Amino acid sequence: MKSRQVTWLISNSVLAICVYVGMYADVYAIAVCVAVFVWIMLIAYALALMASRTYPRPVPFLIEAVYDVALVSAIWIGAWHLTAVSYALSAVMLEVVVSRGERAARKW
Repeated sequence: MKSRQVTWLISNSVLAICVYVGMYADVYAIAVCVAVFVWIMLIAYALALMASRTYPRPVPFLIEAVYDVALVSAIWIGAWHLTAVSYALSAVMLEVVVSRGERAARKW
């Protein structure tokens, strides 16, 4: 495994565990931290999108898409609807940024 894949796996596993602990084990402070983190991700990806930045894809698209759908579903079922929508928007923005970089790489 590449280090980028390991980083993706660890960071997204920690996020999924925090969603579970915060929203299903009723640890409200962690749920609020997850919500704040999701909103920060949305802002960061929006800024990257406006600045024409590109990022490499750490894992295949299908793995990333399944993870994102599962996490959005878990957040939505946990009744944090606005946070679920912001996570979905940030996932779409990240995909645009990554695909823009892949498209630029294909031109060369």
